[in-house]
Amino acid sequence: CTYCYARGGDYGLGPSMMTGDTAIAAVVEMERRFGAIRVAQFFGGEPLLNWPAIAALCEFLEHRGEADPPRPYLGMVTNLVHCPPELTELVRRYHIHVTASLDGPPEINDLQRIHPDGSGTFKTVARNIRQLRAATDEPSMIESTFTHHHASRHWTAAALRRFFLNAFGVRMVLVAPVGDPQDSDAAFRLLPQLCEGTS
Repeated sequence: CTYCYARGGDYGLGPSMMTGDTAIAAVVEMERRFGAIRVAQFFGGEPLLNWPAIAALCEFLEHRGEADPPRPYLGMVTNLVHCPPELTELVRRYHIHVTASLDGPPEINDLQRIHPDGSGTFKTVARNIRQLRAATDEPSMIESTFTHHHASRHWTAAALRRFFLNAFGVRMVLVAPVGDPQDSDAAFRLLPQLCEGTS
């Protein structure tokens, strides 16, 4: 994303991948310190670039003994640009609730959510959303970042929600104003238009 606060997903630390063993060890340590975990959220960067670690953690959580804490609710936030064939089975088997990140129709999304070569991602993501929904009913939610591109084209949160419902059948839509560390008031300037037409 052109507005990514995580510097393209690596948080300024360079590319790296967590191993499945590290993910498992992290969950075990958090449970030791804080008790049962209610929610485990796969987030990035882009979590589906490391789907083997997700699969390893899901498998671990699914097959623990009765004395262990109950399995947490599993969620994933993904741009769905990369959709490995294994994803459908992971979502089905482990009941992973998927939130897809998409910023609206191509004329907006493709200005700010782009492939490394600069081309827009809408067509790829739309195809992957439709394929995954046909097989699993996921993603059950779309997350959209509202920017000056939306405002200049007179889009509102209500209009985006209608667009996603009509395009993909997704009813749950989170629309949030972009955050800008260089301009702390940017989100507040977008709020009036973002909220227009909502009660």
